[in-house]
Amino acid sequence: MESEEVSNDIKKLTYQVVKIMVGRAGRDLNTPLKFIEVYKEACRKPVISNDGYDESHIEMRQHVRDSLSSNGHIIVDSVDVDSIHITQKAIDEYSDY
Repeated sequence: MESEEVSNDIKKLTYQVVKIMVGRAGRDLNTPLKFIEVYKEACRKPVISNDGYDESHIEMRQHVRDSLSSNGHIIVDSVDVDSIHITQKAIDEYSDY
């Protein structure tokens, strides 16, 4: 059961991160965003009945980043691994929400 809760948390946080990235970058795919800053902001936003997430939870943060990367929603900057770029796929999938 705990694994299912973590999975749901990852999905919720992933959604929040993408929404923040779309809001910040707009349709400019060249705008680098600091993943940790975006993730911390996502953790502070209430999601459904949750008051937010622990932004210092490193394992959860890594799961969200891996999920975004494996689903093609982000590209890690080749010069600064702390920076990410939103992909057109993410904009197309989430800009209407």
